[in-house]
Amino acid sequence: MPTPIPLPRIGHVPPVVTSNVSHASRLNIKSDSEIQKMALDRIPKNTLYKNNWAVNTFTFWQNERNKLALNSSLNISAIHPELEEMTKDELNYALSRFVSEMKKKDGNDYPGQTLYELVMAIQNHLSVKGKCYRFLNDPSFKQLQDSLDCIMKTRCAAGIGIQKRQAQVLSFADEDKFWS
Repeated sequence: MPTPIPLPRIGHVPPVVTSNVSHASRLNIKSDSEIQKMALDRIPKNTLYKNNWAVNTFTFWQNERNKLALNSSLNISAIHPELEEMTKDELNYALSRFVSEMKKKDGNDYPGQTLYELVMAIQNHLSVKGKCYRFLNDPSFKQLQDSLDCIMKTRCAAGIGIQKRQAQVLSFADEDKFWS
């Protein structure tokens, strides 16, 4: 029968084991800026690139919409706060219009999947900035959810974004031609 391990007594403080190693050598003190840099370094560069693309696209749309809102004959409301300063209600309003109105540089509609990726990249950008929203799960963003869902279904039905670009499959004969 193994010998039982004695339990520590209640209120008993175990003795502190000291060594010849300096306590300061066990610490690696970080400044606030180093901690912030570590937080940013954890995000892959491609994700930051995509986030910046989404924010720039949104900002372009916002600026263009605000220019149109100055025209009194159009019944368009301006989107004033910057993206990072918007409340949930302002984000819900602005993003639902953004996905409904934004087009590519050539004037064609974005595929539904691209609009979804824009919204998710904006969500990720805001998360990095300390505003953690869940656009597709939070009932506060119902208008955005409905708008995005409708647009994605409409674009899919219209065939926009259905065909994915992919490499052609090579036969063994074609591959042999390349190697000879």
